[in-house]
Formats: sequence, C-alpha cells, structure tokens
Amino acid sequence: MRHYTKGLILALLLGCASISIAWKARGTRVLVRTPAELKAAISKAQPGDTLVMANGKWENAAILFQGHGQANAPIVLTAEEKGKVVLSGQSELSIAGEYLEVHGLHFKNGIAPSKSIVSFRKDAKSVANNCRVTDCVIQDYSNVGEDEKWVNLYGKNNRFDHNLLEGKKSEGTTLVVWLSDTASRENRHRIDHNYFGHRPRLGQNGGETIRIGTSEHSMHTSQTVVEQNYFFRCDGEAEIISIKSAENVIQDNVFYESKGAVVLRHGNNNTIRQNYFIGNNVKETGGIRVINQGHQVYGNHLQELNGSENKSSLVVMNGVVNSPLNGYHQVRDVTVRDNVFLFCSSWQLGVGSRAQQILQPERTLISGNTFYNPRVKAVYEMAHPLPGITFRENRYNIGATTSLEGFKRSSQAYVKGKNGIWKEKGAPDIELPVTPASAGPTWYKQAI
Repeated sequence: MRHYTKGLILALLLGCASISIAWKARGTRVLVRTPAELKAAISKAQPGDTLVMANGKWENAAILFQGHGQANAPIVLTAEEKGKVVLSGQSELSIAGEYLEVHGLHFKNGIAPSKSIVSFRKDAKSVANNCRVTDCVIQDYSNVGEDEKWVNLYGKNNRFDHNLLEGKKSEGTTLVVWLSDTASRENRHRIDHNYFGHRPRLGQNGGETIRIGTSEHSMHTSQTVVEQNYFFRCDGEAEIISIKSAENVIQDNVFYESKGAVVLRHGNNNTIRQNYFIGNNVKETGGIRVINQGHQVYGNHLQELNGSENKSSLVVMNGVVNSPLNGYHQVRDVTVRDNVFLFCSSWQLGVGSRAQQILQPERTLISGNTFYNPRVKAVYEMAHPLPGITFRENRYNIGATTSLEGFKRSSQAYVKGKNGIWKEKGAPDIELPVTPASAGPTWYKQAI
C-alpha cells in the first residue's frame, strides 16, 4: 500500500508538471511593431497568450481583437509600457470573442472613422463576452459635429474599468450599453473605477456621459453595475447617467461639480445607492430624477447642489397617459429612503411641463431622509397635492417654521470635514468610496 501511494503521488506530480509545461507553451508573449504584425499575431493567438504592442505612435491602426481565451487563460493585448503606446489618426478598437483583455493603451488626438473608439463587437453577429478593457485613456478624440459614441458595450459579462475618458467635444454619449438584441440583454456588465473627466456642455440632447439602453429597448433587463467611478465636471447635458433599461445598479460613485443628474429615464426596478453628489454650489448641479416604477433610491449623500427644476437635488416626475416608450411613464412603487441632502436645492415633486403629464406618482415612499438647508424655505415644491407620495420619519431643518407631515424638525448641526464633505458635528470625516487617485489608470495622473 505504501509503494502504491508513492507511485500515485509521483504520477500526480508528473501530471502537474506536464500541465505546467503545456501552459507555458501556450502562454506565449509576442512583441509586435506594426498593425500588420498585430493582425497576424491576433490570428494565431491561443488562450494564455499576451500580445505586446511596441512603444511609440500607432497611427490609423484599426484593430480587430478577435479570439477565444479561457476564464483562467485570457488572451491579453497590452502596451509594452502602459501609456507609451499612443493611438491617433483614425485608430479604433473592436473586440469580439470571449475572455479577451486590453491593457494600457492611450487613444489621443484622433478621429474614429466608425464613430466608435472602443466597441465590444465586430458586427451584429460577433459580440464580446467576458471581455475586459482596463488601464486605458481616451482623450480629445473628437470629430466636432459628428455623433460619436466613444465606448460601445455589447455582449455579456464585460468589464470596463480603471480607464480615463475626458475632453469629448463631439455629439453623442461618451459610453453606451446597448440592448439591441438577446445577445446583449441581461448582460451583467461592470463599469467601475473609471475617471470621467470634464465634458463641456453640448447645448443639446445626446451629451450624456453614460447611457444604459435606449427608449426602444427600455423594458428589457440590463443588470449593468456602475460603481466606484469618479465623474468630474461632466456637464454635457442634463443627464449625466441616463438609465433606459431595467435592474441596473448605480452605487458608490462620486459626482463632482457635474451640471446634471442621474436620471431613471426609462425602464423599471433600478437601484441608486450610496453615491456622493458634491456640487460646491456650482449652478445646475443636480442629484437624482425619478421616472417609471419599482426603483430603490437610498443611502446617497447629496451636498451643495444648486440645480433647479429637472436638475434639483431630487425630482419625481408626473407620467403621461398611455405613454410611448420614449415618453414619461408613471412613477409607481418607488422608495426614496435614508438619503442625506445638505445645503441642497428644494426637491421638485410631481413635475411635468407637458399638458399630457397628469399621472401623479403612486405608492411612492419617501422616508428616513435628512434635508438640512437653513438658506431655503421649503424642503420640497409641488404644484398640487400628491396623495400617492407618503412621507415618513424624515428629518429637516430649513429657514422657515413650516411644519410638514412625515417630517420632524432636527437640531443637528453639520460641519465640513477636512476633505470638504459635510458631516454631523462630532462625527469622524466621511471617506469617499472613490477618489481621483483611486479611479482611472495606474500610470496616468489626471489634473484636478
């Protein structure tokens, strides 16, 4: 028995050694210096291989990164040194297949001919699944006057993380999650730890930083998670993030001096939680706008937001009778709870500027929130009584003696912490879930 055990152990060791040898053989690292060399290397790449783009300027490099890696052995496309591979001119990147990763590229001062710089598909029949783009920069890559989407997410289970995008001056959303067909629904994408830098005001619709879905497909489920991103002065339009699909989660992000709001535009059962909105009293800085049903909005910290109307700190809209998909569906079964509003503009409830917007919110609960702003005379404004909204156990302190049902006047004092975040007096400083230092690429330090 003893000899049998030794023999079994030896056989296992030899087996592991052979696996290790096989792994090493297929884990090839290939240095490429031209687009033609890269194309040839991609066509031969096997699971575990790493394709290394040589340092330098890559001009007019239309890259199709197509292949099939494995969960424990992705095919990786990376820079020889992160940040030192600069793609310009008419360079762009398309990804199709499975378990592919892109690391450390810098797109700068170019124009993408397909109006997409990074696309998670080759065409409608060839999308990306379980793929990742990380540690990259897209900067000043605009053809002004054209409708360009810098990043287009298709497929399922893809991740876009630790990237920096800034300086978009063209029309079109910066990053779009598409639900055009079944291959891209219930996609469970993750968009995290990115730094979305300043985007100047577009002056028209279509300047969102992130859009998840479209009106046409808004009743479909996306399940995209947007977390721990830093949005710095994303002023493109009134919607910083526009949600047009179902069951998405927006959590642990920071919106800094961004002139817009996170908008539940279409689709149901979305969650907005534990985000920080820091306005610093900049005009048009907004918070959260609610349309449709089944949403949960809780645990968010909103401070010094100076927006009005649709860019107020909290907006709950009226709906349209028999609303089309691109209209305004009635707010129902929504909970807004345990959020903190400090020195913010008054909430706008039952908002609707169109004659057809007569459907008031139903079964909507606003509870456990704190509203503190001695500079204003109202916690909320609404044109008509809204019996479908229930207020419960909220706290407030405003510059008027008005008594409000479902609100208790609070004597709690607030002070600014060392990091500029308002907190209860005597409490420790609040730590943000993400900072400019922890968002974006490891090799690129953005100026603030």
